[in-house]
Amino acid sequence: VQIGKPVPPAARAAPPAPITAGSAPAPTHSYTAARAAASVPAAAPAVTLAPAAEQPGPAPAKKSRKKKPAASDAVTDDARSDAAEASKKKGRKKKAEESEDDLPAGPECVAELESTLLEKLPGIAAALEAVGVGVRTRVPGKQFADIECSANWRHGDELDENMLIWITGEVFCTNILYDQMPGLLARIRAQMPMIKITFIVEGFKKHLSSLDKSAQASFRAQVLGVPLRETDTTPSEIRRKKEKIDRGLLELQYDSVHVRHATKTAESIELFTMFSKAIKAMRAERMQPSFSFCVATAKSTVKVVDGIVGLADIFAKQLQGFYGVSEAVAHGIIRAYPSPRALVRHFRTHGRDEGIRILAGLNISRGVGVRRLGASIAGTLHDFFMATDPTVMLDRC
Repeated sequence: VQIGKPVPPAARAAPPAPITAGSAPAPTHSYTAARAAASVPAAAPAVTLAPAAEQPGPAPAKKSRKKKPAASDAVTDDARSDAAEASKKKGRKKKAEESEDDLPAGPECVAELESTLLEKLPGIAAALEAVGVGVRTRVPGKQFADIECSANWRHGDELDENMLIWITGEVFCTNILYDQMPGLLARIRAQMPMIKITFIVEGFKKHLSSLDKSAQASFRAQVLGVPLRETDTTPSEIRRKKEKIDRGLLELQYDSVHVRHATKTAESIELFTMFSKAIKAMRAERMQPSFSFCVATAKSTVKVVDGIVGLADIFAKQLQGFYGVSEAVAHGIIRAYPSPRALVRHFRTHGRDEGIRILAGLNISRGVGVRRLGASIAGTLHDFFMATDPTVMLDRC
């Protein structure tokens, strides 16, 4: 074979036989045999391999038969669907609450107090802030020159319709005695026509008690023959002042002015706090529920059942509308006269003077003791239940 020339097909050697372990390659061509001998290594001794252990294959899957749905399975499916529906509702509710939280908060309730009120009632600012009501001070007499202890409320930029005026019992009675109260109310309503005014009178009963002591001192001076002091007043003058104060209170009630009494500073602060909480709650309520029936509550209304049950409670609430009639006094009157008709029958039977005297001697349980009803309340009840003129004014109401 010449190098560089193609090999004819007849001269080409057949492909070598496969080489197995333990056998030598068979020579076919000189060039091919030499090349094969150079490329194939010496034969290695025969090695007998042990057969590998047979690995277990995967177990064949068992064919499952479909079971017919039983009644318990249907109940389980219903429970599962109910649980899924409840979960969806819970998710929608949570999403709605989150969206409500994203809404802007309503206007903040802020109480505007005059600086003199903060001096008269120390601790009122902290009490209002404790119930979530902001406090803002203003110059005394800025709104009205003769009112230095008043409070208003604002919701954002909107002024609330309520106004609270703190006043001592002595000043309050002086304004009534010197006929200054109508002018004061007229000046307030000239600037704020829709305002609702409430007076917190601190020390009212204490002032009336001081008038009684002055009358007693005047009587002692007359008996002993010593000159009267400037502060002493005759009993007849004290009686006239009390009657005028009672009539002034009645006129304020007819004029839609509320009067709340307090005996000490802590009670005045508590009244301010109660008013602030109520004003804030009324503003926060966007919709009042309306009912086509009477809702029985312990505070405002009484539900009458079968036309009988509850009438005594209505009569008790009517009696509590009179001055000096508490819940205990009202129930004491009802025990003797269970209905308005019984009270009217009593006055018609005994007449005015005798009827008032008998009713005034009625024993009323007040706390741990027992006291008489008194001629003042008995006279007011007679004038109210026996009145025939609707325009007549009562001395006490």
